[in-house]
Amino acid sequence: MERGVSSRASRVSGLPSVKVRGSMAGSVSSIADIPENPNDKSEYLKEHEGLRGICYRLSSTATFQGVTMLIVTANIIMVAWQANLEVKRFLAPDDEVLSARFKRLWMTEIGFTVVFTIEIVIRAIGSPVPLWMDRWLIFDSTIVLLGAVDVLIL
Repeated sequence: MERGVSSRASRVSGLPSVKVRGSMAGSVSSIADIPENPNDKSEYLKEHEGLRGICYRLSSTATFQGVTMLIVTANIIMVAWQANLEVKRFLAPDDEVLSARFKRLWMTEIGFTVVFTIEIVIRAIGSPVPLWMDRWLIFDSTIVLLGAVDVLIL
């Protein structure tokens, strides 16, 4: 690698610029392109004042994350209850009370799927990194997609 001290990046940051050859060339044009603190999202917020900024700020709040965890917990309880009703319904298929409860739980499952889909959309719009690099978002999106397939098809 060659080091040059005459570039604009070195004058701004006080560090020498780095010229990269080979496969890394073009990925980072200068040291000035690398953020000093990668966890600092203030530059991201300055660039995205509209819907992306709103979604980022919303999905970053402790309230949003806490409410999401409460909804996930409620969904887990509902799935366990639904599994219990499935067994009872299998043992007594003609019981109308169980069938009515099961239908209500199915409607609740649709509601959970809609809420989780909205949560994924908010997080995807407000994501400060490209979507394919956010592994938690990919994982959550896959789970929500499988849940939607379960509700709509199965």
